Amino acid sequence: MNSQIEAGLARSSEIRKMFEAGIALRARYGADRVYDFSLGNPQFEPPVYVRETIKRLSDESPTGLHGYMPSAGHRSTRLAIANYVAERDNLEVTAEHIVMSVGAAGGLNVVLRSILNPGDEVIVIAPYFVEYLSYLNSYGARAVVCQSAEDFFLDCQQLAKCLTAKTRAVLLNSPNNPTGVVYGDETIRAVAELLDNAQKKYNSVIHLLADDIYRHIVYDGKSCPSITRYYDNSLIVTSFSKDLALAGERIGYIYLSPSHQLKQLAEAFAYTTRVMGFVNAPSFMQKVVESVISERLDLSLFADKRARIAKIISDAGLQVTMPDGAFYFFLPVPGNSDDQQFCQFMREQFRILLVSGSSFGRPGYFRLSYAVADQVIDNSNQAWCDGIKSWLKR
Repeated sequence: MNSQIEAGLARSSEIRKMFEAGIALRARYGADRVYDFSLGNPQFEPPVYVRETIKRLSDESPTGLHGYMPSAGHRSTRLAIANYVAERDNLEVTAEHIVMSVGAAGGLNVVLRSILNPGDEVIVIAPYFVEYLSYLNSYGARAVVCQSAEDFFLDCQQLAKCLTAKTRAVLLNSPNNPTGVVYGDETIRAVAELLDNAQKKYNSVIHLLADDIYRHIVYDGKSCPSITRYYDNSLIVTSFSKDLALAGERIGYIYLSPSHQLKQLAEAFAYTTRVMGFVNAPSFMQKVVESVISERLDLSLFADKRARIAKIISDAGLQVTMPDGAFYFFLPVPGNSDDQQFCQFMREQFRILLVSGSSFGRPGYFRLSYAVADQVIDNSNQAWCDGIKSWLKR
């Protein structure tokens, strides 16, 4: 077996382990007695117009709908997305700046494979999505972990210390998984200034790479600025998994800033899509998203779940800070205790499934996903109360 894969299996994602544990627990105790908050999998059907579009395209079956196309994707789809982001970002964007991807994960891997050589460094902000480090390891790159501030906002002084001549990219995720923190204009502007100075100092190209998958899931009047407005060498990867509840369809795109210095990157992304074995993003779903580019899930659905679980866990005695975006709470383990022991205790004793903060590079915390059915939230009330009380009495 490949040594990297063997090592990866040994540290296999705790999120997926919890997800699989939930399946086993539901089979043993019944679905109504298991409270799985481990996986960010929106428990909604796609919006009505999206489902209608899927049915219409399936019935019409236009010529070429199920065949190969250029690896960058259907030109009509890329043009529709280009027009959308051009209006949003107030930039001149063409279809050549868009490459369709097999979800955001596929898009990130295509970008990283295209821009990295072994030994290159990518700065990752902790807490971070657990798979980032595995992605980088696959291409022989080194992840430089930059811890965020105590409130989880980006610490630009720490970021400045992490920049070196080997830095090839800074990977940002906003709204952040797992914290729900949203980086505002001031933060993005400060990061852009740091990277501009570093590029001049090291005579290099440093990419600002945004994982934008939760961009449209924000609350209380917050918004996510586009990095392309502040930094020329910007790359954005996103998908329709979360805001259209299409996670299993694996459809997303890469957006290359029109101002990027490396004009051949879009061609490199298309080539890499092919040689990595994706060949192209799913043809049918490209045509679907072409027609529904402006559609979104009703955010009030997420906001309601956020409020429901916040009350339950607050009443149970947890210290709660409301997230500004995405659909996670990232909270300190009560009693300043070991996060992995806490998650194991809650799973084994009260069938509450959580993910430890250690998985995200920040021990002492745990992540709770509220992208779950309402009955899971409501049914968990007593288990939370009993679980926290029992944990603190140990």
